[in-house]
Amino acid sequence: MSKLNTINGSPPETTGEKVDSLIRRRESAKFELAKTTKQLLEAGVKLGHQETGQITCPASFSPYLEQYEKYGNLEFLWEAKYKDGGTLNQWEGSVEHLWTDIDQKRLQELRLISLFDYPTTNQEKRQIITLHWQTGIISFLNGIISQDIKTYCSTPRPKNKPIQLVLKKRLRRSFNTPIDENSDLLPYFTSVDEFYLYNRWIFGWQVKGTKEKKVIIINPNGEVEIGE
Repeated sequence: MSKLNTINGSPPETTGEKVDSLIRRRESAKFELAKTTKQLLEAGVKLGHQETGQITCPASFSPYLEQYEKYGNLEFLWEAKYKDGGTLNQWEGSVEHLWTDIDQKRLQELRLISLFDYPTTNQEKRQIITLHWQTGIISFLNGIISQDIKTYCSTPRPKNKPIQLVLKKRLRRSFNTPIDENSDLLPYFTSVDEFYLYNRWIFGWQVKGTKEKKVIIINPNGEVEIGE
């Protein structure tokens, strides 16, 4: 007669039952890993490997992978258009301009142009977000933009108040939780060199010397939030 488990009064788990339970847990974990990987890629997060430097991007980046790798793993590139017809691109050949190089006195519009395609019937597949400098209105080509965002971005800037550009990029690069090199789990920790990479963009304007502003946050998949 089997001895009862002293904790709950049930028979102790047999080796066969333990094996079956471990297999179920492992299969469940593999499914969860695949699911979260898919969801991260859909959110615009890139997965990389420290040893090789290889980065896995969402499929929407495929037409622009060469530019993505060449221009520092950016989801968007900015382009400034001036009133006199001139332009200033973030990258000119191998030289990267800072946003502080933009002549705001001459500025007509500033565009953020994605290095990924958006599913659309439009001829232009990229997502383009444009700040119209004279009016302060922000407009969108492609992307799912909520009505609240559209209303917020369609409000003109205050007249007779000088504004200054707000353009920031916040890089997020996170690595796997380190595991003790002496741990007996180390040989089985297959994703030990994996890291996550993405940027968030802060885009808009602010009235000089005040807290009055219109700022949006652009996530790595092009989704837009109202900034604080």
